Amino acid sequence: MAWQEMEQIERVVSRRVNGKLIPTTWQDLQEIAAASGFKQSKAKAKKLLRQMNNQQQWVNDIYRAEVHPIEAPMLSQGPNPLNVTELSITRHDKEAIYNWRHFQLIKNDIFGEEREALELYPAESRLVDSANTYWLYVLPEGITVPFGFRDGRFVQDSQDPRVKQWTEFIKRKKGAENSGDLLAKTRALVWLKAQRRELKTNRLHAKKKLSVYTRRTKEQAYD
Repeated sequence: MAWQEMEQIERVVSRRVNGKLIPTTWQDLQEIAAASGFKQSKAKAKKLLRQMNNQQQWVNDIYRAEVHPIEAPMLSQGPNPLNVTELSITRHDKEAIYNWRHFQLIKNDIFGEEREALELYPAESRLVDSANTYWLYVLPEGITVPFGFRDGRFVQDSQDPRVKQWTEFIKRKKGAENSGDLLAKTRALVWLKAQRRELKTNRLHAKKKLSVYTRRTKEQAYD
C-alpha cells in the first residue's frame, strides 16, 4: 500500500457538552486542575491553553502526530538551551506500531528528510507506558547525532540486487536440500558454493571498510 503523506490540520482544544464540541477555556483548565487537587493561577491556565492550541497536529490515513517544542538545556553547548521538538505518534486505531520505516516517513513529512530524531528507552524509574503512543525527539536543523552510521545512505529493499541475490540463494538452498534429483542437487550445491564465496568476499570487504572508518574516527578523536 502506497504511503500517504502526513498533512497538518487545524487544532482547537475542545470539550464535549451535550453532544457538541465547544472550545476549551482557561477556566475549564482551572477546574480540571482543581479537581485533581492542584491550584492553577489564571496566568498559568491561559499560558497552558495557548500552548495546547499552538501544538501542531498532523494526520494521514493511519497515524496522528502532534508536535511539542521543548527545551533541553542538558544538551546545550552554550548559554542558550537547545530547542528540541517532541513528536508523539499514535495510530488511529490505537494499536501498537512495529514499523520503524513509518516513523522515518512521518519525521520526513513533518520536519524534512535531513532532520535527525531520537527515540528514548528510559530508566524504569521514569517509565510511562499507558498507551500505544510513541515519542521521537527531533533535533534542530543542522544538528546531527554524534554517533550512528556515517558511511552515507544504504537502503536494502526488494529491488536491491544484493537482496535479490540473497533471496535466490535461500530459494536454491532449500530446493537443493529438498530435491530428490541427484544431478539437480549437485548443480544447486555448486552454485551455492560459488555464491557463498562471493557473499563472504562482500562481508570481508564491508568489515575492512568499517575497520578503516573506526581507525580514522579514533585518530580524529585523539588529534
